Amino acid sequence: MTRWIEIVRSTLTFMRAKILKLFHVVGERRTVPACPVEPVINFSPSAGVATYTPSLSNCRFTGRYKLPFFVDKMGSEFMEWTITVHEGIPGHHLQDASFKDVFKPR
Repeated sequence: MTRWIEIVRSTLTFMRAKILKLFHVVGERRTVPACPVEPVINFSPSAGVATYTPSLSNCRFTGRYKLPFFVDKMGSEFMEWTITVHEGIPGHHLQDASFKDVFKPR
């Protein structure tokens, strides 16, 4: 499980660097959320797939990319890479956190 967490963190870091070239990161035109996304282990026996839980707009709680613990075979490293991109950055984390942090009226 720690190997999968390492893969996820590495992928999130890699993708964060990629989106910095595509979006506004600071200033009035900022479109990338300030809150990070953190990989965590989901210990629920009913969890069979990776999921995403959004962060709060004030970053009090980070976005969480939850990896299922009770799965016999997680799949290949490349499969985890694509799921991480889908759930984390630039996936649901960018979608949800950007809406709350950047685009939602205050």
